[in-house]
Amino acid sequence: MISGLGVGILSWRAHETLRRTLESYRARGLADLTEERAVFFNEISDADRALAAEFGFEARGDRRNLGLLEGTGALAESLRSDCLLLLQ
Repeated sequence: MISGLGVGILSWRAHETLRRTLESYRARGLADLTEERAVFFNEISDADRALAAEFGFEARGDRRNLGLLEGTGALAESLRSDCLLLLQ
């Protein structure tokens, strides 16, 4: 584990793509390197929350679609780690 490293993923209505991405990250041990893991969902839903939890990520988000720029900013603000890896 890398002390102080958090990874955040921005997602919107792409469960199959996110599932394949999280499976890939799990296979390569990305989550094991981080202290904090979160997916920020635009227009967050219960299905979003379940998918994130399945892979050991916290589900965060907004009921609105914040778009790419504001969504990335909200993702970064939601993470508490000293060093951030922001992904889409």
